[in-house]
Amino acid sequence: KEKLSKSWFKKNVVGNLGLDHVWELDVNKLSGGEFQKLHIAKTLLQDAVVYAFDEPSAFIDVEDRMKVASILKDFVLTTGACAIVVDHDVQFVDHVSDSMLVFEGVPSRSGSVVGPVPKGDGLNRVLRSLNLTYRKDHSNGRARINKEGSVLDREQKKSGKYYYS
Repeated sequence: KEKLSKSWFKKNVVGNLGLDHVWELDVNKLSGGEFQKLHIAKTLLQDAVVYAFDEPSAFIDVEDRMKVASILKDFVLTTGACAIVVDHDVQFVDHVSDSMLVFEGVPSRSGSVVGPVPKGDGLNRVLRSLNLTYRKDHSNGRARINKEGSVLDREQKKSGKYYYS
């Protein structure tokens, strides 16, 4: 309650997550996305040095995913806390992170972790393992996955730069 009364949290977390109306509602009546965003806000209300988020983009529509990533990043930068974010959405990870741990291996058999590494190195490693290339669209600045075999895809793979950084 004390943190909720702070104008920064109210504006930058509650307001930007679109949660102004849900505080008085029965949680059983919330959509999956509202419920997920409520849990993100609730987690950020905790007094901690390290915050852990497992798939925070789950159940959240595409338009709100980047808002959530921005809120998490802004919260960490403003408070000086640390967030460990596990997510499979490449755009979300691209937007929220500054460094990464990359888990590699064969599921249920063997594995290893690389890092921490700068975000660009980590995403380049992940995208190479998936044989995908990622670029920034020149017309609107949005991140995009290249069509396999396209000129840009072939050029990036040849240069070893699967990630646009």
